[in-house]
Amino acid sequence: MFYLDGISLSKLREELNRQLAGKKLSKISKNTDLSLSLHFGKRELVFSCDNAFPIVYVTDKKEEALSLSSGLTDTLRKCLTGGQLMAVEQRGFDRILIFSFSRLNELGEEKNYRIYFELIGKRSNFILTDEKGIILDLLRRYSLEENRSRTLFPGVPYEMPTPSGKISPAELTPGKFCALRRESPRPGCSFLTDCVEGVGKILAANVKNYEDFVRIRDGAAKPAAFYEGDAITLAAVLPVEPPDYTSRRSFESCQALINHYVENEKLSRGFVVLKRYLLTLTEKKIKKDRRILEILEKEKEEAGKQEQYKEWGDILAANLFRAEKGMQQLRARDFYHDRDVEIPLDPRLSPNENLDRLYKKYNKGKRTLKANRLRALEIGEDLEY
Repeated sequence: MFYLDGISLSKLREELNRQLAGKKLSKISKNTDLSLSLHFGKRELVFSCDNAFPIVYVTDKKEEALSLSSGLTDTLRKCLTGGQLMAVEQRGFDRILIFSFSRLNELGEEKNYRIYFELIGKRSNFILTDEKGIILDLLRRYSLEENRSRTLFPGVPYEMPTPSGKISPAELTPGKFCALRRESPRPGCSFLTDCVEGVGKILAANVKNYEDFVRIRDGAAKPAAFYEGDAITLAAVLPVEPPDYTSRRSFESCQALINHYVENEKLSRGFVVLKRYLLTLTEKKIKKDRRILEILEKEKEEAGKQEQYKEWGDILAANLFRAEKGMQQLRARDFYHDRDVEIPLDPRLSPNENLDRLYKKYNKGKRTLKANRLRALEIGEDLEY
């Protein structure tokens, strides 16, 4: 897993500011349904709202641009292309980054825009607003019915999520730290996740005292990945570590760690696009196979009447002298089941032609059942695969 709490995000924000503040935006591209990129010359800033790993980072691996577009990317190009990234900010220690842009329009007027990037799990979002805070476009739209806390739609004022009401890490003093620890019913420093903004479980598990907390809060980022064999069990930008691991690798920057994690976990945009494409093809094939099996089952039921056609043919052959052209049915004794039966006839055909018709239906039914069984077996194996 990649550990990213509010304090981790503050380290990432500092690094993004050093890398990109003051740079001009040259290009905007859509990567997947849930990710897009802003290009600052040779540097590509990727925003991903993927449920498994919402993140923003500067990629160090250039991939072929994907020919995807959307209303959001068109709006971004119109408003931001050629604009300058002024700063990357964070609301307190919440998991919301704010990217402020300034751009001169065609009339030489300065226009300001903001991107609010909310890294909040399944509801992560990328929201573009104007200088008045009106939403111009966004990646995920939510009405009040879908999200009762706020409306996220173009044309409405942007509202940030309701603050947690927790203490800011910057305001946590030694006295308050000790008081909260005493008052908490939970052991150790678990109270940090309950009472302090931007603190996650892994950070709290690595804090033994106030000095540990300050060291992590105020210290430089220490990006590292921890492994069990070849698998990453934890990646973090803070100086924290899991209880068990077999090896560790340090990275020179948050961006280097994120790029390594994305590549290692197969989260790159090219992989995600290909994966979704293949899943779509597979789902279509599964639906098609199931439809074919339904059709085969109906054909099987119809072909199952073949024995009846044979019996009717045998009874008609024994009573052929009684049949005449123009008859719609022939009533005769069914010597198979010792009862009377009415054999349907085609009045346009002669008795011999009606007899041939019944035997042809019988033979066709036999062939259909055989082919049906083989085809059903083949489709069943395909579905199993």
